[in-house]
Amino acid sequence: LRFVSGASEAAAAAWAAVVDALFAGSAVEASTWRLALRLTGFALDRHRDLGAALAWRACHDEAAVRGRDVAGLRPPEGGEPRDDEEDEWAPADRATRCVVEDFLTGLRRSGGLDALPPAAAARLAAHSSGVAAAIAKATAEVDRLRPSFLASTRACEDALDSMD
Repeated sequence: LRFVSGASEAAAAAWAAVVDALFAGSAVEASTWRLALRLTGFALDRHRDLGAALAWRACHDEAAVRGRDVAGLRPPEGGEPRDDEEDEWAPADRATRCVVEDFLTGLRRSGGLDALPPAAAARLAAHSSGVAAAIAKATAEVDRLRPSFLASTRACEDALDSMD
């Protein structure tokens, strides 16, 4: 993570808020959760700080810390896409969820919490070199998973095209 100005700090805080919604469960409305999921899935490969925020939150989630694992997404009740014609964003949301889950799988395979140094647990803004190394390791795993990401992206684009 690189903080060079107030604007980049604000952007990092915005990404952290988006990511927090993905792990909030019943504390967030279903529509907010789905928007956060959609934004994360569409922007994850384009915004490094978003990937950093997602990795950090997944590794420092309370359940993850207890289980020494990487946390999974926690949609609120009604947050899952429905299988009916009225849920026009369901195909896009399913595709973006695959993208985010693939990222979390890569993070798990890279070592998750064990890949992060204990000092990094202080807070995201500390952005120690250890955190950057752990994120780089997770990013490398995501790059390995890129073919499935591209397939998910194509499925999402196809779903969006079919909505016209």
